[in-house]
Parts: sequence; structure tokens; C-alpha cells
Amino acid sequence: MAIRSDAGDRIPGQPTRPRRAKARSNKNLVPYTGAVRDLDLGTFDLTTTGAGNFGTVIVTGLGTFGTLTVTGLGTFGEIDVDTLNLNGNVISDSTGTISFADENIVTTSQVKGATGHFGGATNYSSFAADGDLIFVGTAGLLYGEISAFDATATVTIAGTGIANKVQYTVFDTNGPSNGTTPDHTSDHITVLTAGHYLCTVSLVIETTGPGGGIRVGNAVFKNDGATLFQNCHGHRRLSGGGADTGSASLSGIIDLDANDTVEVWVWNDTNSDDIIVDDITLTLVQVGGT
Repeated sequence: MAIRSDAGDRIPGQPTRPRRAKARSNKNLVPYTGAVRDLDLGTFDLTTTGAGNFGTVIVTGLGTFGTLTVTGLGTFGEIDVDTLNLNGNVISDSTGTISFADENIVTTSQVKGATGHFGGATNYSSFAADGDLIFVGTAGLLYGEISAFDATATVTIAGTGIANKVQYTVFDTNGPSNGTTPDHTSDHITVLTAGHYLCTVSLVIETTGPGGGIRVGNAVFKNDGATLFQNCHGHRRLSGGGADTGSASLSGIIDLDANDTVEVWVWNDTNSDDIIVDDITLTLVQVGGT
């Protein structure tokens, strides 16, 4: 305790009595609403629930979270999250995009866009409640088709064997397509996207020569006969005399590059007798990438 004079002055050399701090309240204290820069949480979790909500959080360049548990979280410029658990809530973005980069999206509920589907208002894909994938409009797998019906067209054979193969040029109809270009005037289908395609061919042919039977070869080639697909290749034996009609089919998965053309070719393994084509269909459906 300090010794003071009657006038209240402190007497030099005497001890000083410690003062008791008074509790104060700052009635002018307001929450900070400015931008947050360089927020580093280290290895700590950020958890807010109940009264600890964020009303609006605007952050640019936020670091990496191990676990982020927030109720009523506002707007972020960029977030890198290891595990995102929505607990039945919704992520929405009306002005930009939400990108998960190379990460997986795992859910026990439905995956859908804002309108219940992926795509536009008319052409879109969606998942039904039982998990079925449904295509509407022009949405769907990539495919294309060309065909000829009751053509009864003659294919002229110049020589024997595959070296003298001739392209079937009897197609007269472009079938349905999505992401490919069927062109019956060029007797081929052009693929616009690289990938593996299921290729099927069905045809009906006749013999024309008066002699004995012939062995006919059919196969799928690409780029004007430059490359043979051995898994889409086959033979059919027909009796001679111009009286035999037979059907043949080819199918296989073929690897195609963008802008490849796909055609069907024929040859006579026995002689140079011509062949008559009654019906033929070439179909492509993409089943995977490349």
C-alpha cells in the first residue's frame, strides 16, 4: 500500500497499492465483415453447428480441409476438400460451375441436375428410381446406320480373291444417328468421336453365274478399304446357276479414330462371277472409349 499525505499526494519511497481492473463492455464492437486472406487451418478441423453457423463466408484461395462440417455455409471462391458429406443437404450454384476434378462422386441417394436430369430442356439423360438410365430427345450413345432394302443390285467382280475386293455401293438410306455421319451416297459411316464401336452387318446376296458354286467373302474395312477388321469378316458358300440366295451377318467391336469411315467390302474366292445384293445394313454403336 502506498503512503499518501493529507493532500492525497504520494510520498516518495513508499510502496504503491495495486489498482483493480474494472470490467468494461464495448458497446460499439461490431462483427468483422471484411475479406479473409491466407487462412491456414493447418491440420485442425473446422466445425460449426447450431449457433456457430456462418451466415456468409466469402473466401478466395482457401486451403485444404480434412473434414469440413458446416451448417449454413455461405459462398467460397475455391475449396479443396478431401471428404464432402452433405448429410442430405444440397450444393447449388446459380452463376458458375461446381467441379470435382478427378475425384469420385459417391452417394446413396439420387444423382441429378437442378431439373432432375443432365442436359438441356429437350435433350437430356436421367436416372430412374430403379437405376435405369433414360435418354430423351437426341441424348444417348453415339450410333449410326445405313441400309438398302430390296436393292437387287449387281456387284461387279473383276478377279478372284480378297485382292480384288469391291466395296458394296448399293446403300440408299441413311438410318438414325447420333454423333456419327451416315452417308449412303458414299456408302460409309463417318465417326466423329474416337472409341470402341459395336459394328454389325446383315446382308442377303445371290449368285449370277451359270456355273458351279462360289465362296463369297464379306468384311468390314475402314478408310476406303485401307484397314481390314478381322473380327468383322466371314465367308458364305452359294450354289451356282444363279438360283441360290443366302444371308450373312458380321459383328464385332472395332477401334476407331475420329473421322474414320467404315465400309463393307465383298470378294469372290472362287472365280470372277458377279454377285447380286438384295438387302444390306451397316450399324455402328459406341460402347467405350479408346
